[in-house]
Amino acid sequence: MEVGPKLAEMTPRNGKNFRLAGTVFVAKGTAGHELLHALALAHEMNRDDAFYFIKLNPSNRDKDWIENYEPLNKTDNFGFPYDFGSLMHYWASVGAFGYFNIITMSRFYQRTIGQRERLSFRDSAIINHIYCGDNCKGKKNECQNGGYLNPKQCDECLCPEGYGGAHCDQLEQNQNCVDLSGTPNNLEADWQIRKLKLRPKKGEKLIIKLNKPEDFKDVSDCPGICGPTHVEIKYRKDKRAQGALICCANDILRQNIARNWIEAEEKDVDIIISGRHATTDEVGFELTYETDGAKLLPSCACTDPHLLFDPKRSAGYFCVDPCDYSTCNMKIGGCSKGFLVFNDKVVQNESGALPISCHKREGSAESFWYYWKQKDIEPMRVEEVHCVRCDREKDKGCKYLTEENN
Repeated sequence: MEVGPKLAEMTPRNGKNFRLAGTVFVAKGTAGHELLHALALAHEMNRDDAFYFIKLNPSNRDKDWIENYEPLNKTDNFGFPYDFGSLMHYWASVGAFGYFNIITMSRFYQRTIGQRERLSFRDSAIINHIYCGDNCKGKKNECQNGGYLNPKQCDECLCPEGYGGAHCDQLEQNQNCVDLSGTPNNLEADWQIRKLKLRPKKGEKLIIKLNKPEDFKDVSDCPGICGPTHVEIKYRKDKRAQGALICCANDILRQNIARNWIEAEEKDVDIIISGRHATTDEVGFELTYETDGAKLLPSCACTDPHLLFDPKRSAGYFCVDPCDYSTCNMKIGGCSKGFLVFNDKVVQNESGALPISCHKREGSAESFWYYWKQKDIEPMRVEEVHCVRCDREKDKGCKYLTEENN
């Protein structure tokens, strides 16, 4: 049977029946979380690849905390992506000095984790895969963008949010959707929801910038988890996973202009943006988008690289040595007993220093720091520098990070 927001009945492989009511599920997210445990799903943070997506505050080391949060040695993820919006993900509580106990490798997902509103699309997809995967056996799956065959009607695709059409190959079609292309547009949306899809030119990577939404909360009033008023940005390649929820202006508006930008995960990846608002009050945001195709030119106009480093996202670190810099180029030192991370990608383990240099795109007035892992490929634009504490005696994930960077 299909598992989703509506009423569904399932017969798991042990023969016991479960009945899910969508209206109760939305209101009782914690009960839904426990029911998914009964259906054999572990916490999302326990996936064996979790170290690529979250890091744990090293000050939290009691046994119970570790058992709930640390990844397992081996998990069967059935080919599904890590989902920050899963009902099975714990939230990030804030301790002393404003530090989160769970820190997302990508800062844009910090207020996404821990939602208890509803099943995510990925949650539904993985349960359907486990318990209903044979319902459409022998049927050709022509669903695209992570969609899958409806186990109750095998000639129909169930699509990730943002996609629609017979094969999930179109923008979700309703009165609130628009496909952006060509020249700049001024768009008007109603108060509930608006979806935008940005598509790059072939072979290029999309980059977007959001300016502060007019009525978003000030930093002193930011929620730990985004509620019904937010902007969702799906910039990862695998659209089955929840997008990043932005509901706090300080998460996108920083002193350093580089911190306002979000890049698509890879070249040729669409970005889908959904704006949701819980009341009829006016809300809006300014969106700038471009691709990475223009030529890079040397520059000496980059902002202070210290602003790339946020101590509250690097528990136990106050600066990445050496801290000296110029406005044209510099070296970022390694993280003692840990890993250096640019944006959400681990780039160096323990010691050594990595060079970054200041450039701007031809035709653009804005300059950014860039890191070349290889000179013959497109560089990474460095929007954040942080550290992952790694204790080889306590952290199971150290092995994976070490193997990847050696």
